Amino acid sequence: MNQKIFTITEINNHLKDLVEKNQLTQNIWITGEISNLKIYQQGKQIYFTLSDSYARINCVIYASSLSNSRITPENGICVVVYGKIRFYQKKGSMTFQVNYMSLKGAGSQTKEFEKLKNKLFNEGLFDIKRKKEIPKYPDKAGIITAFDSAAMWDFITITKERAPHLKIFVIPAVMQGVSSPESIIKALETAKAYKDLDIILLIRGGGSSEDLSGFNQELVVRNIADFPLPIITGTGHEVDYTLCDFAADLRAPTPTAAAHLVTNNFVRLKSDIIEQVNNLSVLIRNMHSDYNNKITEICSRSYDLTSDKLKVNNNKMNNLFDRLKGCDPLLKLKQGYSICRFFESKTIIKSITQINKSSHIKTELQDGWFTSKINSLKAG
Repeated sequence: MNQKIFTITEINNHLKDLVEKNQLTQNIWITGEISNLKIYQQGKQIYFTLSDSYARINCVIYASSLSNSRITPENGICVVVYGKIRFYQKKGSMTFQVNYMSLKGAGSQTKEFEKLKNKLFNEGLFDIKRKKEIPKYPDKAGIITAFDSAAMWDFITITKERAPHLKIFVIPAVMQGVSSPESIIKALETAKAYKDLDIILLIRGGGSSEDLSGFNQELVVRNIADFPLPIITGTGHEVDYTLCDFAADLRAPTPTAAAHLVTNNFVRLKSDIIEQVNNLSVLIRNMHSDYNNKITEICSRSYDLTSDKLKVNNNKMNNLFDRLKGCDPLLKLKQGYSICRFFESKTIIKSITQINKSSHIKTELQDGWFTSKINSLKAG
């Protein structure tokens, strides 16, 4: 039997006809609680989710319809809306287009949230005095999150870049849906079995308020408040707080922010050490330069002092040499003097009284000598 094979376009066009041509889906009233409200100024439309205790539907209201409504939509209020269901065949998605909106009252989910919040607050579970101190330099961190999720890898990547020594233990848990509360509680029990953990982080990526409902369950909140280790939550919800955020010791808006909170002190410490090392290097270079200048100055002064003393000593030496030259007997000979000795004994004759007429005398001159006999004597 041959069956026709349909294209996606054919199927979606058929679904569009089924939805938009059905009187049960067009020009109808529905009621629910508003959540995940997003305002787009450029197109002047508002997107939000309507939900009851069991289901939800995506909605949009345009500026023209909003001006006819009696209220401005806000998260947490219960409304009655009038409109029709639109099916967008290209995306295969369905949206309720609101033409009119009126207030019905506070939503049941919001009422339950506030009721439980007040109860736990009055019990002191959110008291700041219960908050445990976040360790400045943790060595081991346990993260409770969906395994292999974007939140897990974002946290690990950022942490390893900023504090590569930090040991991370992933404790998998279901982070949304009916089984989420029980799974988170089991993960917390598992974390207690790990030895030497310094901190626990409960993280997940962004999502709708319905996706985060597990973080508003009383048993989960109580387990977090009573947990023996410090806990940081980072559920990817920038604006709205869950009850787990109130019970935790510290709240981060996203897993990325949680990673920064855990590693900020390491980054600052590293920066301080680098700054101190740089300052020390500059100080050493400056001291080296100062010492070089001082050594150069001392050497220069020593050279000048030594040079001056050397000149004085040279002058003294020259004077001594001149005086010594003046004592050289040969110099006297050059000046026309002579030395007389007895020829035989070589004794220098210093006085006329040493000589008689028979004396044999040797006379030394600058350029030679001669002998002589004494013929006559006369004392001076």
